[in-house]
Amino acid sequence: MKASVLELQPGDSVNWSDFEQSLHDRFGVNAVALQPNGERRTQGALLPANDICRIIKESLKAESAICATLKRRLLHTVRTRKRYAADECDAGIYRLIMPVLLADAIEGFISVCGRPFSTTDRLYPETIHRATAEGERRIRSLLPTLRPIGPRELKEIRLFIFGFAH
Repeated sequence: MKASVLELQPGDSVNWSDFEQSLHDRFGVNAVALQPNGERRTQGALLPANDICRIIKESLKAESAICATLKRRLLHTVRTRKRYAADECDAGIYRLIMPVLLADAIEGFISVCGRPFSTTDRLYPETIHRATAEGERRIRSLLPTLRPIGPRELKEIRLFIFGFAH
């Protein structure tokens, strides 16, 4: 498969915390290793990709409305197709979820998000404001600090994930 899954071999041992940190450090994203049921594999705090994500993640209501909804939908698609799926959340942040396979069975997932696709013009400050109660002016002031992501870097992320076990 062409960088659409992370295939593990029997006996492979993965340090998921280091993997999450490597993705964050290299690409400036929120990176989370998930179990087959969609729950997080690792413990401890994750470094947010940016202050917008930090604001969203600090609010249970916002995290549920913005992040969890897209996560559920993408996980369903990935389980069905056994290859990565991607889309934007209601805030306008791009998210990619890639399956981790072991002997063609889903062993878990890698979720990467935290950057808008192509431009910060695709973000929705009003949605973030309503979900978090953070001031819309503050949210708008943070938009220029976000680093958009394009097709080339998304391909690099997929190749990085795919190559992690190879």
